[in-house]
Amino acid sequence: MRAVSDWTFSILSLTRWEWFKLRRRWMPWALLAILVLFPQIGLVSSYFIYRGDISGDALGGEVSYGFETTDSEGRTIEVQFTCDAFQNGDLPPSIAKEIETLPPEERAQAMAMISDYSRSVCEDEEDVLTSDSRDFFVMPASLANGLSAASFIGIVVAMVLATSLIGTEYAWGTLRTNLVSSVARRKFLASKVVTLLGVAAGGLLVTTLTLALTSMLFTLLVRHVGGGWADTGDWSTVFIMFGKVSYALVPYLMLAVFFAVLTSSTGVGIALAMGYYMVEAIAVGIMSGLFDWFESVANFILGPNVSAWLAHDDVIQVTLGIQADGDLGALHFFLVIAAYTLALCAAAFWRFESRDVAGAKGD
Repeated sequence: MRAVSDWTFSILSLTRWEWFKLRRRWMPWALLAILVLFPQIGLVSSYFIYRGDISGDALGGEVSYGFETTDSEGRTIEVQFTCDAFQNGDLPPSIAKEIETLPPEERAQAMAMISDYSRSVCEDEEDVLTSDSRDFFVMPASLANGLSAASFIGIVVAMVLATSLIGTEYAWGTLRTNLVSSVARRKFLASKVVTLLGVAAGGLLVTTLTLALTSMLFTLLVRHVGGGWADTGDWSTVFIMFGKVSYALVPYLMLAVFFAVLTSSTGVGIALAMGYYMVEAIAVGIMSGLFDWFESVANFILGPNVSAWLAHDDVIQVTLGIQADGDLGALHFFLVIAAYTLALCAAAFWRFESRDVAGAKGD
């Protein structure tokens, strides 16, 4: 037990040092900015679409409707009103006063037009409270959908960060220095992995908090339409998506670590990791379309299982490639992802421990 405790303490000490080094580099902060900003694209776009739904002008203010008619003396009268004016079911005094100046025939036509507007336009306006665009910027649906978008870019960001964290040690020659100073190889690489897992989880947390702040701002800007601050779904979906996205990033982190250790290079490691991610999605899609039997094979390939794992009711999915068969169930997807993670982790540690380390080699 003491040996396990000492080993854990050593890993945590090394991890703290890794974080100290990492936070002084520009690349992690640039990648965090990309991770945070990418989901905001959908949120901001949906807000302006919603503003267009309620006002006819994405940059407009209060919804206003109206028409022109003439009074008994032939003067033009412009009647304007908003849907808010009919919330109590009565004709607003300002409109009633203008209508009274009209001849009987014109008054009847005006009342018919007002009735038509209030019934068709304003009732449609009430329907925008349940529009799909609103789900993208009002919590909690905005957070769940934002995390789904973050999973797509998060995989790319995670692989770039992982290969950079490992590859630069080879390029700068600091790996040889660290290992010579009696740091065990297994502990050194384990601290890198723990640091990456912590940074990935922290990045998703920052992304979620940023989405929440933006959601509250946009919800405030459309409060005149009605609706609550957080009435677009179940909060449990946010926690489920956070866990799913966090778990989905792990195998790609280990894939990047493996390629970085295999090639001792940041650039080549990123190219191989990204190449596998994209080529796998394209190849699986083509093969599944050409051969029916390949669909069964796809059920055991990493990408389709990650896509199926990230699927959730009422959440817009943003993934690359096809999904594994949904009837297989979440346990199947979980186990396949775990198998790839463990295999890549074992391969990375084996390669790291068995390979000689040279001095600085550049990249």
